[in-house]
Amino acid sequence: MLATFFFFLIVIFLISYKTDINDRIYHYIKPDKIPLEEVVQILHFDFPFFKYLNQTQQVTFAKRVILIIYKKTFFCRDGMVIDLKVRVLLSATIAQLTFGFYNNYWLPKYKTIGVYPTVFYSRFLDVYVKGLTSPNGMLLISWDDFIHGLSTNTDKLNVGIHEFAHALYFNFFKDEYDMNFNRFNEVAHQEYLKMKKNNTNNYLRAYAATNPYEFWAVCIEHYFEDPFGFRKTLPRLYKKLSIVLKFDLAKMIEINRPDIVSEYLIGVSERT
Repeated sequence: MLATFFFFLIVIFLISYKTDINDRIYHYIKPDKIPLEEVVQILHFDFPFFKYLNQTQQVTFAKRVILIIYKKTFFCRDGMVIDLKVRVLLSATIAQLTFGFYNNYWLPKYKTIGVYPTVFYSRFLDVYVKGLTSPNGMLLISWDDFIHGLSTNTDKLNVGIHEFAHALYFNFFKDEYDMNFNRFNEVAHQEYLKMKKNNTNNYLRAYAATNPYEFWAVCIEHYFEDPFGFRKTLPRLYKKLSIVLKFDLAKMIEINRPDIVSEYLIGVSERT
């Protein structure tokens, strides 16, 4: 009887520890240096994904953003200035992609983020680019294009999501076996081959057919910018991707913000 009692005590402790581990980390990094209220305000006005969350999720998300800021080194080029808004919005993009993750949601492999004011020249590619993500942990991005992706969040084009999607892949899936990612990849490869063969697609933009890495990043863009269209048009691919990301965005919006769902459906009917 006593052994059973202690067993339940241990279970309760583990559950409570898992539940508040993010708060433990959050308080450990001295969050008073970055006021939570200020971060929430930036997210509320400038980060569309934030409006899809309920109140509890918003607080958790904002705390994750602060933790990610402390985990990263931000540097600027060509006169760009790194202020709190820059750090919050870039870190929020990471938190958005890893919203369903419990461990390593700050993408620990990517410790450094470089920000240019606009498009920049890549010596490696010998072209001007909007963003660049290397497998060895360096991510560079054009701030103008990053902000444009946030301001037009229904066109399925978002350079921030696209580049951090590459970082997500290199951090979690390139060198580690993940059953859910492999199942997604089986369905994704079929769609990728269709695009390569026909050179057209009625939904995913043509850039997805460049290579499997770009197919993955474009899918992530579509998932966050048009979850309902993605789910309706490519339901198998959407379902597999939601399992990889560990949450269903369309379902979450339906639960938290049914008004947004209604607006989306009205918009679709007006375009058709």
